[in-house]
Amino acid sequence: MIAILTCVFIVALILLDWARGRSLNTRDLILIALGISGACFQCTLIVDLCLSKLLVDVGDLGHSYAVLLQLQMWTGSSSAWLTACLCIFYCVKIVDCNHRLFIWLKLRISTVVLWLQLWSVLEPLVLSVPIYWDSYRSFNDHSTMGLKSNSTVSSAKVKFQISYMSVAEPLGFCIPLLLGVVSITPILPSLYRHTRRMKENASGFSQPRLGAHISAARMLVALLLIYLVVILTSVLHALVSSELSIIVSDVSIAWITPAESTILILGNTRLKQVLWKVLLPCKQ
Repeated sequence: MIAILTCVFIVALILLDWARGRSLNTRDLILIALGISGACFQCTLIVDLCLSKLLVDVGDLGHSYAVLLQLQMWTGSSSAWLTACLCIFYCVKIVDCNHRLFIWLKLRISTVVLWLQLWSVLEPLVLSVPIYWDSYRSFNDHSTMGLKSNSTVSSAKVKFQISYMSVAEPLGFCIPLLLGVVSITPILPSLYRHTRRMKENASGFSQPRLGAHISAARMLVALLLIYLVVILTSVLHALVSSELSIIVSDVSIAWITPAESTILILGNTRLKQVLWKVLLPCKQ
């Protein structure tokens, strides 16, 4: 629930500022999309937990449960792509490069980000459709064999996890992670060169802007580390199938949204200030 609340907080605050007359910039649009996808992904995890742990006859929900797995794949992969979109946005904004392609991106970054956001929604949606059919067939096949519901769910989840590793991991998570790493790579040396020039010129004119850029770089690195941990734990679960690996993989996936939303809030001055004002009365 904390993860959903933090996501709602991000979206609500940005929209509230917009309602008060503040224009929405490109970064705000990405944060809104990340907040919505994160909240939806966390909701699918909660529903999945309730269905698989609290209910007995989950096997009877074959079609509904397959839809849930599809939504889980869609929203999780969408969050990964939106994170890559945020990395690309900051890369174009921060890095000082005179290459023709880079200049073209700087002049059209708003349009490029809108297309990337559209891709972040449509690509995971298309990718999740085969996952749905694979899971649905797995439920039907095992249901017709007269197995117990728990066995049906377990077999369907195994089938789903195989598809998840072979298809969803590379296209839904590994490629966005790679794009994020490629985007962050030129940011760090660019900030280093900027800092060195400031020290040589003994000028503090751009220091607040430089501080904001350094904070953004830290935020991006932290976001990518989250997805890297999730991918590594998923690979570990695929290679070493044990109860411990399942627990580690489930916990890492469950903590994507709360960790991501917390990093987004701490990396944004406006969000952090408002959150601190909200929490101060609670502490008193």
